[in-house]
Amino acid sequence: MKIVFIHGINNQKHHLRDVLTNWTSQIHRGAAMAGVKLPHISVVTVGYYAQRLYYATDKMVVDFGSLNDELPQFDRTKTFQMGMGGTIADGSYGDALIREYMQLANVEAPEREGEIEMGVWQGLTWLIDKAQDLLPPKWSKTVSRPFLKQAAVWANNRGLRNGIENQVANIIMGETDAHKPAAGFGDEPMVIISHSLGTAIAFRMLLNEELMKGTPIPLFITLGSPLPVKFIRMSLDQQELWRPENIGEWLNLYDKDDFVPVGSPIKKGDVGFDGVKNIEGVKLEHGEDAHAIGAHLRHPEISKALASVL
Repeated sequence: MKIVFIHGINNQKHHLRDVLTNWTSQIHRGAAMAGVKLPHISVVTVGYYAQRLYYATDKMVVDFGSLNDELPQFDRTKTFQMGMGGTIADGSYGDALIREYMQLANVEAPEREGEIEMGVWQGLTWLIDKAQDLLPPKWSKTVSRPFLKQAAVWANNRGLRNGIENQVANIIMGETDAHKPAAGFGDEPMVIISHSLGTAIAFRMLLNEELMKGTPIPLFITLGSPLPVKFIRMSLDQQELWRPENIGEWLNLYDKDDFVPVGSPIKKGDVGFDGVKNIEGVKLEHGEDAHAIGAHLRHPEISKALASVL
């Protein structure tokens, strides 16, 4: 049984091993608090893409020294790795995504005044700044700004989406060349735990039938998922969505005060299918916000679900 963690936005300052240590620790803490006997989680892969997304957004990477030894190398000139045909401009939903979040927060998105000439990135930055000024206090600015920034860039570039998916798939398979076309996963069962934008990246990968054919997914966990948002779903690059038959239980944990899912579950009216077990509410501690990964991983339903398949 392979266990895969797929992280969310703003993880560029966290090394792969930091994600691994933190997530594993929080899961075991939650199990202990819930009185759940959970086997020691020792064989885990982290679907790490933080540096690629950070470079696409800010043209920077964080050098951990051993980064190139422990993570797949990617040629920065190929950050936007194309696939599925088309051009980088195809499937560009960044502006629409930011405006949808503003609408869902009951804020009127402003129009640009006059004939202002802006590049794509300048236009997204302008709109994100406006969103920060207008979003109600309920939505944490420490979450909304970095999420909108990185999610909008991801949603705006199909080539980036393809490159991240290919990189995550290669990491899962132990491949060190981030640009090598990912092969199929095979028949080893895989549990996937994903958070934030990582839930969309994970689901997009699950919809890739060439990758996932014959791979059992007894448990798929999505935490703080933006999949209720239309232009996140549009960025999955499918004409329609479906629940892959190889997914056993799909557990989705969300919080009504979390900006990323806009306090919403994953429901049939949005995604077009049933079969997602939605659980509302996380218990915060030590000043955590409602999107915090630790608060989600400590939820008793997470350790119970893991105990049922491990």
